[in-house]
Amino acid sequence: MKYFALSLTLICAVAVSNAHAGKKHRGYQPPPANQPIAPGALPSSVLQPFLDARLNIILAPMGQPGLKHPEAVDDLKSSITDGMTKATPAKQPAFQAALVVCSVLSQAVDERQKAVANLEGSQVGAGRTGLAKHPKQDVESTNSFFANASRTQWDQRAAQLRQQVEQAYARERAIEAQVQG
Repeated sequence: MKYFALSLTLICAVAVSNAHAGKKHRGYQPPPANQPIAPGALPSSVLQPFLDARLNIILAPMGQPGLKHPEAVDDLKSSITDGMTKATPAKQPAFQAALVVCSVLSQAVDERQKAVANLEGSQVGAGRTGLAKHPKQDVESTNSFFANASRTQWDQRAAQLRQQVEQAYARERAIEAQVQG
């Protein structure tokens, strides 16, 4: 009977663990990007959850899914713009700084989409023939070279974009601290 209870406890623990792990991957839905900003709230109230849920997806390495709905950044920007129209003049600089964060996020989404398109476009046609003795091997080698170069280039650019987002968000938070202080 002890073993049955222990086994049942272990099965429940694994099930709960798998449920939490699945939340991060399959079936997990990040909060909507167009969360309205509560009256009197500052933009970080919507920026922080957005960044927590989507920044790694926006800057995902090639070969991993990116942001499925790039308009999510536009929705965020719309929420911040709407909040800015309702904010007091003292809070306006925080909202303007939040819009800078949105601009960097939009740039990141656009650049990733271009990088994906470039990666797909760099794949030389498999039916292409040349003067080489083994054209299929040459095509595969060329494809691999350009794919690796594209991935490396995106990884470097994604790191730069992450730094830009983090710096812009840090500036926004510093402005919020001044407004609240």
